[in-house]
Amino acid sequence: MNRFSAILGLLAIAALSALIGARAQVIDWVPFEPAPSEFPREAFRTIVPQSCGGTAARANPPGQDPGVRAGAASAGGFLPGLSANELAIANTAAFWYSQPWTLTGQVGGLGPRYATNGCFECHAYPAPGGSSPIPNTEVALANLNGATNTVPSFITSNGPTRIPYQISTGSILKLYTVKGMTGAEGCTLAQPDFPALLTNNDLSYHIPVPLFGLGLVEATPSANFIAAQTTLPGGVSWTLASLGITSGRFNHSVDGISTLGWKGGVSSIKGFSDLALSVDLGVSSVTYPRKDDEVASCIFNPVPDDFGPRLTRLSPNSASVSADYSSQSDLYSAFIKYLAPPAAVTSYISSVVGAVTTASIANGRARFISDGCVACHTQDQTTGANVAIASPTYKSYTYTPWSDYALHNMGTGLRDGLSFGAAGPQDFRTSALWGTGQRYFFLHDGRTQDLNAVIQAHKSTGSEASTTVDNFNADSTGNQQDILNFLRSL
Repeated sequence: MNRFSAILGLLAIAALSALIGARAQVIDWVPFEPAPSEFPREAFRTIVPQSCGGTAARANPPGQDPGVRAGAASAGGFLPGLSANELAIANTAAFWYSQPWTLTGQVGGLGPRYATNGCFECHAYPAPGGSSPIPNTEVALANLNGATNTVPSFITSNGPTRIPYQISTGSILKLYTVKGMTGAEGCTLAQPDFPALLTNNDLSYHIPVPLFGLGLVEATPSANFIAAQTTLPGGVSWTLASLGITSGRFNHSVDGISTLGWKGGVSSIKGFSDLALSVDLGVSSVTYPRKDDEVASCIFNPVPDDFGPRLTRLSPNSASVSADYSSQSDLYSAFIKYLAPPAAVTSYISSVVGAVTTASIANGRARFISDGCVACHTQDQTTGANVAIASPTYKSYTYTPWSDYALHNMGTGLRDGLSFGAAGPQDFRTSALWGTGQRYFFLHDGRTQDLNAVIQAHKSTGSEASTTVDNFNADSTGNQQDILNFLRSL
């Protein structure tokens, strides 16, 4: 969802550069470490449902989350070794990814309902293709070009970008309408009645998933995901069964395992991009040719809004003629496909815990494995022998996302009340951990910035991760700290 797409960089990729419903309990004040020169240091309250194990007894005092890793972004570039043609397409795609959608024009078709005016607004940190930035761009978009929307209470300047779902219907609710925009005269379409939905506890939220490295994930055969899930690291004392983890549960499409989205509901990057345009921007495409709200007085562009090959060349022209005649969705898909995974570091300086050494990270990685976290957060995956990337490097290529991309029951504490394919109301596709070091918000609804709270939220009634959380809590404070240091190195 907002959360789904990405693309653009002709003039340089550098140019792009909870409300938890009922029974919430304040756990602590969490130090927040912003990127240098970005915005003032602040503190954020971490909130977890009472049922999610946040108050469970712990054998040892917990370590401290080192906080968002400072320094240059470790993600946002393209895969090394792209051909000249691939790089030309990727750069053109990166440029268009950074362009806002409008009511009409070359990148026209926004609305009549929208949550954002471009994928770059939400997939923004630490670089284009990432996740929620701070400040939250959704706040200012309420009054985009004169629009007269009210910012919902669950959207805040220092909170994550969110897409709300209505639990009772399973439907996505766009935050805003084009009513009041310059050029949208005559449109009187109202926003959803969010206050009433909140009163009825009928909202659930998802935040943007990072897009880095997804081209490699898409290039991984279903058989490889299945094999990786049951290939355990050497020397571990646990089995999947002893940890209470069910293997072999994946969401599927007609082409095999689906890996994209919080529920693993989308199989391809192209499908992800088309869906994002529809559910986040209200933009129709060849895949989704209809507007979700067909109010004639609020539609100002011929539909479908986005299609290709285009009849006229995009302006400004780029070094790739084929890219210049492509649909925006095809360009977004190319941008995502060619994004490199985040690069892990071997040491760093934290303003919270000080110098994090190579030895600490190595021990944290070892404890992450021995405690059983790697049972779902599988370290390595491998692409297929036939990959649509020119460089032979990426054929049968092993990469390190720290995810099995399978579905797991995460318990009542993380329940979002939504179903998608094989994923039920408590099921989620295992989140990839690469890029954790430079990410502000965590869990599907962005409820916390603190990795300790993230780990504790994995334990609740029905959760397959409860035993693993117990193992973590039984670790010494030093080992827990090393695990947190390791996670922020990714």
